[in-house]
Amino acid sequence: MKRLGLRILRPALLPAIACGVGLVLAGCSGNERYFPQRTGYIDQPQRNQVSLQTYSQRLRLDPMQTRLTREQVDALNTFLATNGQADGDHLEIRTAMATRNQRNAAVAADLRQSFLAGGYAPSKVELVDVPQDAAEIEVVINRYSVVLPDCTNDVRKPSGIQNMGSEPIGLRVFGCSTERDLGLMIADPRDLAGGQHTGPSPGYREADAVLRYRKGEVKELAKPSTSKEK
Repeated sequence: MKRLGLRILRPALLPAIACGVGLVLAGCSGNERYFPQRTGYIDQPQRNQVSLQTYSQRLRLDPMQTRLTREQVDALNTFLATNGQADGDHLEIRTAMATRNQRNAAVAADLRQSFLAGGYAPSKVELVDVPQDAAEIEVVINRYSVVLPDCTNDVRKPSGIQNMGSEPIGLRVFGCSTERDLGLMIADPRDLAGGQHTGPSPGYREADAVLRYRKGEVKELAKPSTSKEK
């Protein structure tokens, strides 16, 4: 029986054989292409930015004044009409709340109720205690708006890598469209700048549930059905 002779191939011959059987390895041809690892070179997409514009109107209170005068109301309405109303508006009513007879706090509370009656959400009208403003009330409009990223040129040359012969011109920056859609859908632009406090919970509903449980008055769960009952 004739023995089969095996010859160890030289390392330099391996790429040529690999290219012959259809494997893709670096060095298969003279026109080598360098593809960077995508996880290491894809740039982060641009993020939504939040812009803030502030407008204010000061109302001087006389020593014996307990409510706004007609002239002050007209001036405030003119101020509001001039600046308009946007979805990202948050109002602050600033004054010294701890006056001797709580006059400022009462006027500020009435003013807040007027804004709520005019359609402002309660979470967007805030009373702010400013101790040094004992003789005046200031209405401040904080207007938040979203600055959307520009996704028209989201294919660009990756950063942090060196130029190499036939390196790809650019890689797509993934996530820009998603980020832009988020900016268009956000109801309150201030939420992009930071989370908001949920505030205290009275717990009335939870307490009632515990009371019903102790009295044996727990309601039975509804029995859903996919068929129409006769």
